[in-house]
Amino acid sequence: MSTIKRIASLLQVLGFLGCVVALPSELLATSGDISTNTTWSGTVNVTGDVRVLSGVTLTIVAGTQISINPASSTDISAIPAQMNGKVDICIVGHLQVNGTCDSHVAFYSNDGSPGGDDWYQLVVSSNGSAAINHAELRNCEYGLAISTGGVVSVSESEFADNDDDDITIGGTPASVSISACTFDVEEGAGIKVSTSAPVTIAGCTIAGTSSSSNGVEASSSAVVDLRSNNIDGFDNGGNTGCGVFLQGNSSASLYDNHIVGCDNGIRVVAGGGSQASALIGAEDDGNEIESCAVGISVETTGPGSCPAYTPTALIRYNWIHGNDIGIKTVKTASGVDAGTNGDYGYNKIEGSTSYAISNTSSCTPTQTVTARGNNWGRDGSNNCIAAVTSGSVDANEIWCPGSGEPGGCHSCPQGSSGAQEVPKRTRQNPTMLTSVAPNPFNPETTIGFELGASLQPEIAIYNVTGQLVRIERMGPQPAGHHTWVWDGRDRNGSSVGSGVYFVVLKAGVVTDVRKAVLLK
Repeated sequence: MSTIKRIASLLQVLGFLGCVVALPSELLATSGDISTNTTWSGTVNVTGDVRVLSGVTLTIVAGTQISINPASSTDISAIPAQMNGKVDICIVGHLQVNGTCDSHVAFYSNDGSPGGDDWYQLVVSSNGSAAINHAELRNCEYGLAISTGGVVSVSESEFADNDDDDITIGGTPASVSISACTFDVEEGAGIKVSTSAPVTIAGCTIAGTSSSSNGVEASSSAVVDLRSNNIDGFDNGGNTGCGVFLQGNSSASLYDNHIVGCDNGIRVVAGGGSQASALIGAEDDGNEIESCAVGISVETTGPGSCPAYTPTALIRYNWIHGNDIGIKTVKTASGVDAGTNGDYGYNKIEGSTSYAISNTSSCTPTQTVTARGNNWGRDGSNNCIAAVTSGSVDANEIWCPGSGEPGGCHSCPQGSSGAQEVPKRTRQNPTMLTSVAPNPFNPETTIGFELGASLQPEIAIYNVTGQLVRIERMGPQPAGHHTWVWDGRDRNGSSVGSGVYFVVLKAGVVTDVRKAVLLK
């Protein structure tokens, strides 16, 4: 027996005994099933489909280069719909990617020729889970696909040179968190969501081209929380490119995002009996939407001049400037609320080349867009600017801040009901997890969270395989800061083992995820 075969045989025995097997790259199985805990390092050459089986963890250390042959020598029929002749890496167990800021883990095609073939995708499915940190996914057909599975987190990773959607999320994962990632979207969407499981997208940079469609796209019954993202350049020349596109019965909350240079900054569409909805902005967490053909578009599609279904958009505390049209409605307008009497919009809508608000509702009787208590900016002589509108728009109680900046509180003499001083509200923080401390911990840790309104929060603890370990439903709680102590025990009162756990806060439409490490 050769030396390599002896070593491989020994490694197989160690894997059978439950040991973590770390293989030098020249000994790695580069296609087929991975049935024992395995660590990849160095340069890994993948020649065919790879599947990490249930209960197995594949760990990839910092600096690993995963060179993937586009054409698969091994198609695994058990990978759903992946008999495609191209390489798929499928995670049914757990994937742990441990890249660092200075040493990423890279997945890429080994066909380096211009316009060369791409491998297919990295798939997390069938109760699989993943924690992907500082990775690069390049030269894929479809990037990362997340379907039925456990908790998936992707942080500080890069997606580029892919043929279609960079991340697709469907099925029923427990939850998905995407944070501080960069997307160079060649075609399709940066992130496409069609699952009702909670999805959080925070601190990402998503850049489009003339061939790409949308930065973030949500459909079906998707529930998406977008915070502090930069979305730029989804202008495909056909007036259909969107920074954020909501359709079906999807819902999204958008806070502190910057959206620039798109056909539509945010587009909310109802059609076919379904109606999307959006919460756009909150105090101290408004969005900036600039240099788009339409800043916010709220539309109904389908037959008839006034369909029964209507999208809804609550628009507060946003800076919408330099767009051709600031806010636009199509067919129906009853679901658009940019400020009402007693619940002002506090939006700053200025510099629109056509209209600040354009209501093209074709309903009878006429539907009105409510847009009270907004700031329309000042002209070059520091005079208040009246709202420039088209169609039926209630833009009374207009006001302007001083110095041409968003914020402040000064009355402005426009509006049919006369100028009013807009009262300052008590500052209200967004709903979010604020801390897990200590972390790492033993035996307990305190989880801090903020509620932006009176809500009924729950905190769930998941392990890395997506199994629910503990859940705490707290009943009605007032707005403000709250804490809950996790004592390191599961639902049965038994102490859990050392490892990585995910803390998931659900409150209203918001879901937030943080990682906690128990070290014993």
